[in-house]
Amino acid sequence: MPQYWCYICNNFATINEAGDLLCQVCNQDFLEERRVLIPPQVLAIIQALMEREALDESFNMEQPSDVKPATEEFVNSLSNVMLTNKEIQENCSVCLDNFKEELKGCKLPCGHIFHEDCIKEWLSKHNNRCPVCRVEFQASEEV
Repeated sequence: MPQYWCYICNNFATINEAGDLLCQVCNQDFLEERRVLIPPQVLAIIQALMEREALDESFNMEQPSDVKPATEEFVNSLSNVMLTNKEIQENCSVCLDNFKEELKGCKLPCGHIFHEDCIKEWLSKHNNRCPVCRVEFQASEEV
């Protein structure tokens, strides 16, 4: 079965059940037959990735204007805790790296644990909320 590329919506297209050569996504006919046939499994992966990219673009990835960093006082008040064997096997949710052989982590009041440098930078430069559960901490008045 021939494959076609839609130049309107940048998707792969095929002939529909009625025999019309129209893109099933945008219902337009600005199509080109693809001479190099792509295996159906690869085609499905490409289409899924394109849909994911479109979904990601549909979300506003910018930070809301009301998000402020945490206060310096709050960040400096955080202390390190000894990690349990289970916690050592987990990942820091900021950098996504494993705690590895580190024996200490920085625990927020909500109970989530991170590498000290990671969470202190997150809170002081980016956001006054826990990256995992989004609980708010003292916000700085400066943005």
